Amino acid sequence: MGNLLLILGILFVGIIVMVNLAKWFGPDKNNPSIKKMSQWIIPLLMLSLVAQLIYHYLIK
Repeated sequence: MGNLLLILGILFVGIIVMVNLAKWFGPDKNNPSIKKMSQWIIPLLMLSLVAQLIYHYLIK
């Protein structure tokens, strides 16, 4: 149990460090190209979901 808590603690600290580094050194959020790319995220996720459902029910 102690090993599990140690691993989870290290993972949690590592994620916090990575998020802060991404905020400091990441691209500007007001960049128009980022806004243009971000509008495609939800449609691509929906397309991926439909493709997985088709694969699951028809091919598998």
